[in-house]
Amino acid sequence: MPKDQADVINEYVEEKAYTTEEGSRFLVQAALLYAGNAQAEQDLKGAYFNKGSLEEYNEFIKSDAGRKVEKTIWENTIDVLSEVDQRVKAIVSLDPA
Repeated sequence: MPKDQADVINEYVEEKAYTTEEGSRFLVQAALLYAGNAQAEQDLKGAYFNKGSLEEYNEFIKSDAGRKVEKTIWENTIDVLSEVDQRVKAIVSLDPA
């Protein structure tokens, strides 16, 4: 990988990556923040939380190119996980979303 690309990736990781403890705290906070409020729970499905705060998706995520990348990443993730456990594809196919 060219050094300039590696530098960009390293900078991103330093800025966005969490320790295991930080990540678990943000995950629990997001899960419990609106627990018991059925409408809020529905509205927050698929929401983007960054460092514990609800944020809007950036424009790339909303674009056709972003949706294409999302689909590719999702399909690749399912393929990799299916190599570990064949039940993954069956479970994912049950997802109504």
